[in-house]
Amino acid sequence: VIPGLQIRYGALGAAWHEGALHLVSLTNGNTQHSWWQDGQWTGPTTAAGLHCGLVPVIASDGQTLHLLTEMSGKKIGYSRWDGRAWSNTESIDGLGTNKALEMAIGDGTIHLVHCGKNSDAKRLWHASQSGWGWSSGGQILEQNSHIAPGLAVWEGALHQVHVGTSSKTLWHSFKTPWGEWSPRVQIPGAITSRRPTLVVANKRLYLFFTQGDLSMNQQAPVAYCVYEDGQWTAPEVIEGYVSYGKVQVAVQKGMLPEQFHLLLPVGNGGVLHLRSELELKMAPLKVQAKTIRR
Repeated sequence: VIPGLQIRYGALGAAWHEGALHLVSLTNGNTQHSWWQDGQWTGPTTAAGLHCGLVPVIASDGQTLHLLTEMSGKKIGYSRWDGRAWSNTESIDGLGTNKALEMAIGDGTIHLVHCGKNSDAKRLWHASQSGWGWSSGGQILEQNSHIAPGLAVWEGALHQVHVGTSSKTLWHSFKTPWGEWSPRVQIPGAITSRRPTLVVANKRLYLFFTQGDLSMNQQAPVAYCVYEDGQWTAPEVIEGYVSYGKVQVAVQKGMLPEQFHLLLPVGNGGVLHLRSELELKMAPLKVQAKTIRR
């Protein structure tokens, strides 16, 4: 149990970093930070200098934990965790959104994909940072969405999965190392109205999402697919578990098979923490549940 944890609208970000599962959550405009290590939760504490209007997102490059937030004025803010404290939030010049964000790190580059703001709110934009400042961002042509996509770097390419602007079907595309985006391809049977999650584990690409066309604060079954031989498997529902928001997933490296940590927003502001191991072949999840309540 994390004393004092308050989750607003399922607003969570999660990442595995330096032997711990880190979680950031949104409470009354402030970003709360908690972490799980050796079977125990620490926090939450208010991350000083971090103010967020929408869902915070975190990712690790193995040495530093990076955080992106939506700031006042529809600006995008960037912070870093040095193991003891968060840096002050820096506004990323030239980038803005009035939607949630998504971030992935691979090959020394931080990737940000987000919806635009105002008249561009249903267009997807990509920006990156390799240690020398953020790129100015560029539109991903012919791939629009009303919510941020799932994002992951796998086998040298940046992959994204997003919903359409009018339908709730999920689409997959990827950006090659040469900078071109592939045409989007529909994922059969995958339908959601919430942000999906992409993660890499056991040298494979996994997609997690809440299955169905949902309204806010409505529970839904949790499903996942695996990308194999250039195609997605049919959605597999994790029996007995539902979520009231986006399914957050962090992968614990250094284990065989690598272990998944799922964080599911549940009723009354609580969060369900699942630890699971997926077989190398497609199989239902075996989970151990732990409830985190406010």
